[in-house]
Amino acid sequence: MPIIITGNVYRSLKAILDNVITDPAMGSGDLIYPKWCDVNTMEDNYVIDQEVAGSLLPQEKAEGAQAAVGSIQEGYETRYNSRTFALHLHISEEALEDAKYTKYINAAKRLMRSAYKGQDYDATNMLIRSTTAGYVGGDGQVLGSSAHTLPYGGTFSNIADVYQTPSRAALISAITKIGKYVSNDGLIEGYRLKKIVCPLAQWAVWEGIVGSAQVPESNANELNVVGPKGSHSGIQVVPVMYWDAASTTAWGAITDCENGLQWKNRRKIRSRTWVDNDAEVMKYGVSYRKSNGWSNPRGWYQGNT
Repeated sequence: MPIIITGNVYRSLKAILDNVITDPAMGSGDLIYPKWCDVNTMEDNYVIDQEVAGSLLPQEKAEGAQAAVGSIQEGYETRYNSRTFALHLHISEEALEDAKYTKYINAAKRLMRSAYKGQDYDATNMLIRSTTAGYVGGDGQVLGSSAHTLPYGGTFSNIADVYQTPSRAALISAITKIGKYVSNDGLIEGYRLKKIVCPLAQWAVWEGIVGSAQVPESNANELNVVGPKGSHSGIQVVPVMYWDAASTTAWGAITDCENGLQWKNRRKIRSRTWVDNDAEVMKYGVSYRKSNGWSNPRGWYQGNT
């Protein structure tokens, strides 16, 4: 078990340092995943989201005849199991007593930074693995799939008909397809695209597309329908700096469908400090419990991989 002793921090034992170059502190306000995930809490060790389809369309009936009887149909369930993540720093009392610079060790802040970074990296894996076999949701399909199941039978797609690189045409195609997503009962629902989620390298392209009132390629003579004056104005761009995609063309979108990409906190980040008196070692710890995934793939659109 590694313990930080004076030999690890010997440069801090005398007042000879002009400055300590270290990791910046990080707080919950710096987290990125809450911008594209639904964040909520878990009341138990695990929770289940159940898909249920509605009663389909009414049928014409003859005068005096009995109306058709509708039904509901259960689909797949998505189970979220709480998982615990933790990290400790163990520091000898000698190292703490002899160190002249509080910023040198700064155990509590270092651990909090690790915890926040860990959550963002973990959440981003849902994007990185959105089409990777083996990382599936409740219906046994990856997040971006052309074969998501429907309770009454059949499938639907939440991926682009043809993958497209970031462009105005790609965004128009995405809005059109999302507007024809079917609901659980297989009937067209008509969702709206709310946020573009992309690797950081694409931020300028997307900001230009959704921020321009006119179409640049028409010498600004045509209304940009996905811009601030179009019917789909207000689309937010969420660049994710942790999304180190194999292809710089990878991107997706968040829709206004409920229960899409989920982050469920069983216990938020907690820090603790205690002393091992036998070894005279100060111990710092941080941990959290959570689960993440997606319950309804209609909350996502896969634009490219």
